[in-house]
Amino acid sequence: MLGGITKHGDTYLRTMFVQGARAVMRFAVRRSDRQSLWLKQLLQRRHKNVVVIALANKIGPYTDILFAVRSWIQR
Repeated sequence: MLGGITKHGDTYLRTMFVQGARAVMRFAVRRSDRQSLWLKQLLQRRHKNVVVIALANKIGPYTDILFAVRSWIQR
């Protein structure tokens, strides 16, 4: 498990998570799925940059699972 987005972790990986979250945020305002609705509600309460980091923090565990599955499939 990667844990949270902190400055003590891998700088490159953290940057990629934040960039990915920013890309998702650009399109979330036009969509109505569950994650987009969560982002819209959070944007009403918090600053945009705080929401980006919250989304990046949610992306982390999914990538950890994808890497684990990928390594399991390649065996």
